[in-house]
Amino acid sequence: MGAFLVVAVVAALAGLIGVIAVSYAGLDPVVHQSGETEIHGSISKKGRERDQRWALVQSAHVAKR
Repeated sequence: MGAFLVVAVVAALAGLIGVIAVSYAGLDPVVHQSGETEIHGSISKKGRERDQRWALVQSAHVAKR
């Protein structure tokens, strides 16, 4: 099952690289700035592909075992 999830993520992100891929999947952090203060929060979840986030989390769980 872990290999399938990795293949699904790679296939979904094919053609996208770097920051674009992270933003597309909604994995970029929320940043609040005011003057010199900068706070990094949780992931934005603004991406179009909720299933990609799920697949990444599941493959991370499998890799952790």
